[in-house]
Amino acid sequence: MIDEIKKIISQHPLLFFFICYLSIILGFYLDENSIGGAKQDYIYHLQFVEGFKNNFILTIKNFGSSSGHNDLGTRNSPIFFIIFGLLNKIFQLNYLRILNTLISLLIVITFFNCLLLKYKNIKKIELIILSSLLFLSPTIRSLSIWPYSLLWGLFFFLISIFFYLKFKLEKREIKYAIISTLFLALSAYFYLAFSVFGFFFIYQFILKLDTIQRKIKIILLNMLLAIPAIIFIYKKNFYFFDAEGIVIKANERYNISNKILIIGSIIFYFCIPIIAYNYKIIISSIFNKKNYAIKTAFFIILIILLLTFNYPITNDFGGGFFFKISHLLFKNNNLFYIFSTISLIFILILFSRDKVNYLILFIIFFLYNLQFTIYNKYYEPLIFLISLLLLELDLEKNFFKKRGYLISLIIFFTLHYIISISRTFFEIKF
Repeated sequence: MIDEIKKIISQHPLLFFFICYLSIILGFYLDENSIGGAKQDYIYHLQFVEGFKNNFILTIKNFGSSSGHNDLGTRNSPIFFIIFGLLNKIFQLNYLRILNTLISLLIVITFFNCLLLKYKNIKKIELIILSSLLFLSPTIRSLSIWPYSLLWGLFFFLISIFFYLKFKLEKREIKYAIISTLFLALSAYFYLAFSVFGFFFIYQFILKLDTIQRKIKIILLNMLLAIPAIIFIYKKNFYFFDAEGIVIKANERYNISNKILIIGSIIFYFCIPIIAYNYKIIISSIFNKKNYAIKTAFFIILIILLLTFNYPITNDFGGGFFFKISHLLFKNNNLFYIFSTISLIFILILFSRDKVNYLILFIIFFLYNLQFTIYNKYYEPLIFLISLLLLELDLEKNFFKKRGYLISLIIFFTLHYIISISRTFFEIKF
């Protein structure tokens, strides 16, 4: 059965692509909400769309504030709502929602072009199928159907990665570094969290540009692009970091252990297809006698993290797949602790390959979610995209050349989608 499915998909990759996209159109008419909170978020944020449509000055003045006559509390950038509000003067909201489903198409096509750049030795047919799997992403599906700024930020972020790859692969010309920086800034103006990836790109450009003048140009360009956002956020009392609508204790809000263990487990979860093909390398690295001091320090830190973990379990605060499953099955954190430990070991092994770049990216994943709540939607499919496009894991040898890798990816994405759809019936947010 699996061989027959593999044969059909391999013979008709474009058909697979369009069927996957049409499934999002079908989801639109069925009001699909596979991440659980997309519809509620859309309805809540309509007040901003309406505000920018009818009274721009008053709305921008109160934007990000949950006090005063107008309750306009949000952690998001106003850019998406401004554009949506202006378009709403011309088109009805339902037409705009239909138009918004095209964002999934743009993301998949851009991802495909990134894959073409990085994996020149992999068959184009395979890359079409691989990129089409993003249509099964619950985050992409839900936020295509219920418009939200995250997907538009992700789209511009992927364009930024595309030009970064061109910079890296084609003579490291500064024009590609500049274009990549501009699109990264655009992605951050749509969804502020993407701004933290600037640390990775700046480091790469400074490392690889061949003259001091060019390095300074990139640094100054980043500073210039950041100034308007910094001023806006400062004037709004750093509203982006609020946990609005949630009353939590200070020791929970600022507990680093919660962030590291949950985000680590989420990274592991979305890397399962890659890990499954490299488990022998990972196991041999664990039992390797080298770096004994580093391993000892790691386990001491791990014990401290486990002892100080105190993320609350609710239906609304997220926490990732392993955290919620641990409580659903056993009513405690024990299963979560096991997978968190495995996750951090996996991340430590990654660090051993390229310590500086992987450490920067892990810190970025941490900074990417500065607010208290941690949901899968913030990292899915972002981790999968970064694993394939930014990390140097030698995937051509360790993944793409493995027999059945596409089928394993299809199974993983399908199962993840089924799990996401199923949990919405129980109103559980990962």
